[in-house]
Amino acid sequence: MSRFWNEVRQAEQKRDKHEAHTKPNMHKSDKRHKPNKDFKGINPVNQDDLVVVSIVIENFKVSRVLIDQGSSTGILYWKTFQRLEASPNTVHLYVGPLLVFAGERVETRGYIDLMTTFGKLSRSFTITYLLVDANTSYFSLISRKTLNELGAIVSTPHLKMKFPTLTGGIVTIKADQKQARRAMHKA
Repeated sequence: MSRFWNEVRQAEQKRDKHEAHTKPNMHKSDKRHKPNKDFKGINPVNQDDLVVVSIVIENFKVSRVLIDQGSSTGILYWKTFQRLEASPNTVHLYVGPLLVFAGERVETRGYIDLMTTFGKLSRSFTITYLLVDANTSYFSLISRKTLNELGAIVSTPHLKMKFPTLTGGIVTIKADQKQARRAMHKA
């Protein structure tokens, strides 16, 4: 595992070195604020949006996926599951409700293991999703466990998620601010 992180660190150092040589020379007295490139495309007015991305689940692009660092369980909503054309025979029995925010209970329909891809075919692995039949503006929810497995770092001010590839690169997934705001207004 440490070899992997050493390779990630080396890739970042190489990138930083390259960026240092391509930046214009600035005099030390030039204190003007330079905007961070990670804010590109983000509307900073009232920016308090959730990180909502698109991923691929079982070869289907799924939008309005909420990246939830506080959730311990990945969720696939029942309506989304039905659209994936996955066999109902692959659903495993799960007995018991899901306890959500504010102590509300939501009934589940089981759980399922599905191949999920993050980024443009950059990282794929099987995620166990709890199937939940609830009225929501999201199609799926990615949990803290999955984010940890990816090695992901989520930045809500930048509306981005970054994670290392198996070859030492860094993948950046940009959230869709317009979709996040639409989903929030529907909720």
